[in-house]
Amino acid sequence: MLQLKIISIICLCILVSTLVHSDIQADERVPRLKDDIVNIQDLAQLIGEGQLFVIFPQKNRLLNVQGTKDKEDFDTRFVSSMAIVNASADSVRNVINDYGHYSEFMPQNDHSEVIEKTKDFVVARYSVFVQLPVFKIHATFDLKHQLDDHGDITWSLVSGKMKASLGRWEIIPMSEKQTLVINTSWSDHKSIGFFSRILIKAQPDLAMAVPIGTTALMLEAVKRRAENIKLFQPQTGDDLPTSPQIPYLSTQTIPINTLNALLLKGKLLLVHPRQWIKTSDQTPLDFVFTSGIAIVNSPIEQVQSISTDVSQYPDIFYQVKGVNERKKTLEKEIDWYLKLWFSFFSFKINLTHQYFWENDHILTFMREKGDLEYVFGRREWMAISPQKTLLVFTTAFQGGKTAPLLINFINMLPNSQVIGSTSVCSVIIDKHIPWIENKLKSLKKQR
Repeated sequence: MLQLKIISIICLCILVSTLVHSDIQADERVPRLKDDIVNIQDLAQLIGEGQLFVIFPQKNRLLNVQGTKDKEDFDTRFVSSMAIVNASADSVRNVINDYGHYSEFMPQNDHSEVIEKTKDFVVARYSVFVQLPVFKIHATFDLKHQLDDHGDITWSLVSGKMKASLGRWEIIPMSEKQTLVINTSWSDHKSIGFFSRILIKAQPDLAMAVPIGTTALMLEAVKRRAENIKLFQPQTGDDLPTSPQIPYLSTQTIPINTLNALLLKGKLLLVHPRQWIKTSDQTPLDFVFTSGIAIVNSPIEQVQSISTDVSQYPDIFYQVKGVNERKKTLEKEIDWYLKLWFSFFSFKINLTHQYFWENDHILTFMREKGDLEYVFGRREWMAISPQKTLLVFTTAFQGGKTAPLLINFINMLPNSQVIGSTSVCSVIIDKHIPWIENKLKSLKKQR
């Protein structure tokens, strides 16, 4: 339970830091994405009702500590999320600037107030919480917000549990009733305490998955407020399907030029809209699929052949301890033997997935048996030129009744579905794609 409490505090810290806006330092050092969007309408079609994330590379930056003149070197890795809001840019800006009323629409926020206001900036105080089965965790933060020369709303941390946090909102009009909103932020969650550093070191995937999950919550809350739409959460499973729809990307128009520009900035993850199904006992259960997106500079046949070879997965992913593949006609079964770490504890997950080819370049899989009750996913390969291949890995899962106890603890975290699916996809993008590229390079040298 201590480990869950630590992650909850990390969520709270990031939760607040993504609400907010900064001084000129944040304006200079927080990435901007507006100029990298080649065709905003094509990008909007790809995002739909979901969110597109850009995960920037790690970079050492000299930053101020909590608004003081003291400076330290921080190992930063910014995360950007973008969504299409069906409201005017002015409406979106009014929602973001309404600091004193964040407690009315922001998740896990039970108090917000403006404590200082000048013509140049606003300082607001936020009280946020995570409700767990046996206790409730609170944290309070003061954040400084201001408008920069680009028209963006930027922010920085004035006081709180962390040493530093900064970011920006980009508000880009698409029409009178539609706006592209981009939230970019970073928070020094390692400075929360000793145990948070140990936790991230033991499970480094959380260092990306938790900020993505909490940022997704914030942007979703702004979108709902601006569109005046309430959060949908079914009370019964009577009218729900028994399995989710795994999203396709290969059937859509892909904005290749924009994806190329964004991939130069960092890794790409597309978080799809939440879906609901009914379980065997008619209980509603939600799924949030995430797609990891990458482009490899090699022909599709070569990329597909190498990326479907799972024999070397234990060497690529530290989480994979063993794999056993059984091939059938147009199908295959794979046994996965996984080991995950959660702070000082580790636990095993054994799964068998069934894979089947929908066509020559779409491979779909789902859980057949094992320690997680629900696993769905798909791999897609698209030739965007004779020497370039777009790869997409999509997945979502739920532990269910068969899951290890620690998986059920993680499900208590805010937006745990997004944290889970983005964690898997970020590992694939961070580890598997570079391995594929290196393997292709070595094959070229052998010819």
